[in-house]
Amino acid sequence: MRYSRILVAVEELPLAERVFQRGISLAKEFKADIALVHVVNIPTAVGSIDAGILPEEAMDFSKKAGQNLLKNLIDSHSEGIKIEEYLPIGSPVDEVASVAKDFDADLLVVGTHARSGLSKFFLGSIEEQIVSSVDCEVLVVKQQKKK
Repeated sequence: MRYSRILVAVEELPLAERVFQRGISLAKEFKADIALVHVVNIPTAVGSIDAGILPEEAMDFSKKAGQNLLKNLIDSHSEGIKIEEYLPIGSPVDEVASVAKDFDADLLVVGTHARSGLSKFFLGSIEEQIVSSVDCEVLVVKQQKKK
């Protein structure tokens, strides 16, 4: 199978680097267009007045952190390849699916922390929800195990 439009969805370091490097490698191999998306997740950006963080400040901080993540990944690993950037705000599942559709991706590359047991039960698997919400093929890159 050949891919022509690859979307790479990243969350946080260090897994984001591994996922992005895999996407870049595939884009070079298939001479494909590539885009990078990081979703500013509203629940984590809301803040807490009790903690002295206003919602606007938390949202601004989360957006800035997302912009920095995208910039650092592209500056460090793009190898001169032109990359489209997306930084939507909302639910990671909904926003990644929306960007995949808008970008007309035929491959989505995502990472997984490979949670198991109670953490998977309580946190769910965003990766599983994303896989079921997109129309394109999905490559899931696992986090390297700590030695």
